[in-house]
Amino acid sequence: MQKIISMNRNTIITLSFAVFTLLLTGCKKYLKETSQDEMTPTTASSLNEVLAKEGYPYISTSITASDGFSFCNYLNVMDDDIHLQNVNAYSQVTAVAKPFYIWSENANNDVALSGYSSLLRNPYQSLYNRIRGCNVVMDMLPEVSGSVAEKEQMQGEALVLRAYYYFMLVNLYGWPYNDPAHDRNTSLGVPLISKGSISDAAVARSTVKEVYDFITADMEKAISLLEKQRNISTVYRINYRAAWLLASRIYQHMEQWDKVIAYTDKLIGEYPLLTDLNAWKTPLAQGSNGLSNANFIDPSNVEMLFMFSGARGGDYNLFNVAGGLAYFSCIASTELINQYETNDMRFGVYTGSTNLPANFFLTRLSGYYMNSKIYLNATAVRSFRMAEAFLNRAEANIRTAIKGGDASLLQKALDDLNALRLKRFKTGSANTVVTLASLGNDAQSVLQFCLAERRRELTFEEFRWFDLRRYGMPSIAHTFNVNEPFTVTPGAATETYTLAKGSSRYVMKIPDNAMAANPLLVQNQ
Repeated sequence: MQKIISMNRNTIITLSFAVFTLLLTGCKKYLKETSQDEMTPTTASSLNEVLAKEGYPYISTSITASDGFSFCNYLNVMDDDIHLQNVNAYSQVTAVAKPFYIWSENANNDVALSGYSSLLRNPYQSLYNRIRGCNVVMDMLPEVSGSVAEKEQMQGEALVLRAYYYFMLVNLYGWPYNDPAHDRNTSLGVPLISKGSISDAAVARSTVKEVYDFITADMEKAISLLEKQRNISTVYRINYRAAWLLASRIYQHMEQWDKVIAYTDKLIGEYPLLTDLNAWKTPLAQGSNGLSNANFIDPSNVEMLFMFSGARGGDYNLFNVAGGLAYFSCIASTELINQYETNDMRFGVYTGSTNLPANFFLTRLSGYYMNSKIYLNATAVRSFRMAEAFLNRAEANIRTAIKGGDASLLQKALDDLNALRLKRFKTGSANTVVTLASLGNDAQSVLQFCLAERRRELTFEEFRWFDLRRYGMPSIAHTFNVNEPFTVTPGAATETYTLAKGSSRYVMKIPDNAMAANPLLVQNQ
């Protein structure tokens, strides 16, 4: 898609070939047919299938799916949890990952020059594709038959999805909401498209504040609709609990801590479940292929509120740019590894060791890889899960206390963090529970402990880069050795790259094709 294309609800809705095929084969009797490739849903049920295919994150097993596995498969590579190795057998991974790993000024163009541009996702295009699908569905809701409950549920889901997509866009292409150096009232976010009407008109970028105002309006409306229905059907569809969690994440970035607390209070009060790693599957049990098929991000995990983005057989990793054992190129950084304490089971379950069984043909590799939360049989690899709710509420309570609120909120925050740690540390570990006294009864120390706990828990799940942005965009250093990991000698061919504090590279360039298609777009500098 070269432009943000939308559809007019007063005209025939021209669906993509994939959706056309789905509707033609699955619910043709519910559609009004106007030509061989133009169809209009006439019932809430058939329109719901359009939402599932065009509005929800795409589930795909194809490496060429433009908005499949991850909207932004380079997010994890830019933060400080990753170390990139130059594994020659998977040089395409290095070609795609390195420009982002070193925060190149125009990483997209660098990847294109490498010849592997087909492996790179275009989040700008992909996210607007999904927004378009949500808009079309909401535009058509008044025109289809069905119950009020069906329509309200569908509208609520579409609003949450659209809010999530705009949240991703504004955090990729705009300065952070809380950045004091860039006034959110004037700094540019992304274009806001709220209708599915056909139009070739160029759309200018709204401000960061305008985008967040749009997002929160969508979320508040969605929550009112979803709370009314209180429908939980499947982990692959949005529900009111997932909406509460996303709302807490959005308000966290806006530093509206009272709203973070309000929504996490609702969620944890109703659904306080966390997975006990003491009873979890062994992540690297010997199998016929040398690896187990156990997934932490899995429907069987009680923490999961919403799961999305499809896995590709054989590429079981969270970076996911090229087939086979690509995850060996992107391993956990030493800094991340050092964050884990003795008896913290997340170290093994979340990072995984590449010291594989003897029959595995790449035993020469070493390190801790970032595929550890998903494996060969993963059905989805992104999720909204309950651990985040405990972390969001803890941080909100701490920051409220620091701003002059009730000091007892510090203990409430530690209660949440300890509830999480009790499910993550080996049973009986002496260092599981943390007290105010152990942190010197100091609010800033409690905050830093909370943020470290967040890093340990959510690593490799596309949180860290956005968190670093709202933490003030600190300086990051990445190293790269062209000979690693096979023939590394100390100091040999090692390159060091530094992202300066507050660097403009914390804001991504808008892709060239989007700039060419929309003359009103202003490029990030």
